[in-house]
Amino acid sequence: MGADTAQVTSAAQNTQLSYLIGGAGGIDARTIGGQDGDRSWTIIARAFTAVNAGLYTIVDCTGGDFEATVAEVVDKSPIMVQ
Repeated sequence: MGADTAQVTSAAQNTQLSYLIGGAGGIDARTIGGQDGDRSWTIIARAFTAVNAGLYTIVDCTGGDFEATVAEVVDKSPIMVQ
């Protein structure tokens, strides 16, 4: 992203990922995004230190309803960490 940790930390927001089934929520995550012309993007990330794992999702799209697209990606991508 070309930014240092402090810049990303201050710009990121809280969000939730789905646990086991779409739309369930329950897993706290952080998100940061932006726009470049008609292109919108977001990165959603979560670390699981107890199992030494992490995940991220990048949604990048042009045109359409960006927020609905992000919601659909999150809803169709529930996670399970053991």
